[in-house]
Amino acid sequence: MAEKGRKYRRVADIESEYGKRIDQVLWELYYARQLTQKEIAAELGLDRTSIIRLMKRHGVPTRRPTWVYVGDGSRNKPVLIPKWRNQ
Repeated sequence: MAEKGRKYRRVADIESEYGKRIDQVLWELYYARQLTQKEIAAELGLDRTSIIRLMKRHGVPTRRPTWVYVGDGSRNKPVLIPKWRNQ
């Protein structure tokens, strides 16, 4: 239980350091600066799983690809390519 309390204090420290709520900090780092979850974790001093949980809790969507089928005419099967949701 003490570990959970430390994480909440760390989030409060991050909010104080950046002068913004944690959701705003995550949006800025993830979308404005285009950092990965791993890079955000390193910058904020948390582990990546904590960043993922915070993003989910605060409604910060991830940059996941949606897959698109593209036929190229030379194959019998269509080619599967990623199309990023936020582009």
